[in-house]
Amino acid sequence: MSEFGICRLCDCEKTLKESHIIPKFVFRWMKQTGGRYIRKADNPNKRVDDGVKSYLLCNDCEQSFSKFEDKFARDIFYPYSNDNIAIFQYDKDLMKFSISVLYRLLLINLNENQSFDNVHFKELLSALAEWKNFLHCGTKLKNFSKFHIYFASDEIIKDTLPTNRFLNFFLRGVDGTIVSSNKTCIVYAKMARIILIGEIKGFDNSEMKNTLINLDGGEIYTKQMRLNPLFKEFLVDRVRQLNSFYDNVSEKQRQIAINFTADYKKNHPDSDVVKILDKENQAIIDERLSDFE
Repeated sequence: MSEFGICRLCDCEKTLKESHIIPKFVFRWMKQTGGRYIRKADNPNKRVDDGVKSYLLCNDCEQSFSKFEDKFARDIFYPYSNDNIAIFQYDKDLMKFSISVLYRLLLINLNENQSFDNVHFKELLSALAEWKNFLHCGTKLKNFSKFHIYFASDEIIKDTLPTNRFLNFFLRGVDGTIVSSNKTCIVYAKMARIILIGEIKGFDNSEMKNTLINLDGGEIYTKQMRLNPLFKEFLVDRVRQLNSFYDNVSEKQRQIAINFTADYKKNHPDSDVVKILDKENQAIIDERLSDFE
């Protein structure tokens, strides 16, 4: 599908494509490893078969993003998600891919909140402009140049979880938003097992370990990464927030979900989602926790 308008990357008036905010390959993998449908966190009564899309980019700009996405999916996302590869070599395209995802997330968040009440609103607009110029013109990053990538694994999770459904979210959840307090602001994207973070202001990265993306490339050691305590606390709170939506699902949809899960476990006992659900069912839930390591 398409519509006519101004491309949000090149600023040309062209036919716009319906762009995925979180790349399509993430949802393709989720369906391959966990079932046909996806339930949106903010509306769990509705089943969908794809991620959020919006008319943002012309075909040329969409194709430029697709090149980064295809490379990331082929060289990093699938090898880690399917085979738990521990070490990756990467080049400058990882930075471009990461910014392209966070740029779309920031863009759609600001578009949907015209009266955006955030103490960091000016910084967010400045980051949007800087990331746009980097992606379209190759302009150097200056004030908003720090990006992190984190690879989630159940190996760091002990027998106690901080809340229900946490492991499923940590390893398979798709999410993305602006995260802010009075002093701190980041943009984050979660693509199943891989998390991207773009620093906007005040983010304490001193306790982040081996997550910073180098512009010119480097190596990723997925088994040696660490998130800082505040971001881990955010993830736990995020799941608790999402649980409040799930707890309000209708009885009809609840039964549909129960029946589907039972059938899927019977027919796909070795699938990724079944292994996670089994491990989650065996875990102890301690709502007093705000951490998960």
